[in-house]
Amino acid sequence: MPSFPTKSGASNFAVRVFLSQISIEIGRFNKKTHFKEIITKFNNECAYCGSNNDLEVEHIIGINKHEVGLNIKSNVIPSCHDCNDNKQKKKLDWQRQLELVVTDKSEYHKRYNKILNHLSSKNASIDEHVVGEIKKIAEELYKEVSEAIDKKVKLIKLSLRP
Repeated sequence: MPSFPTKSGASNFAVRVFLSQISIEIGRFNKKTHFKEIITKFNNECAYCGSNNDLEVEHIIGINKHEVGLNIKSNVIPSCHDCNDNKQKKKLDWQRQLELVVTDKSEYHKRYNKILNHLSSKNASIDEHVVGEIKKIAEELYKEVSEAIDKKVKLIKLSLRP
């Protein structure tokens, strides 16, 4: 059965576009150059499980209206496809994903600290007030898109009445 676009899907997409534009304005992540640096920093391994297969960009803090993560250097780590997919499908935060894949306590703390240090590196310094404003605007945008869709559907319903 085909999946159809939803109102929440459109609203989420609008929020992701907004957050992506904020990321561009901040100008702190260039996938071509920065991701290579980040992969090297993480020893060419998935930050979660240590695999070196199918490494892809993983946003530690999700790019959505709740987490308001940005596409900036300090919010990106290498993740294998399986870990990234699992984190997204189960809607896990990075700590919970790490707990699920690393059973050795020493290895867990090593990986946890590495991710935490990366997340709090100096290029992460976005004022909390600004983050709060971004979150507020993202939530408003989500609501506005949803309401606009409702309004347009209602207009069409009215025009379809005999």
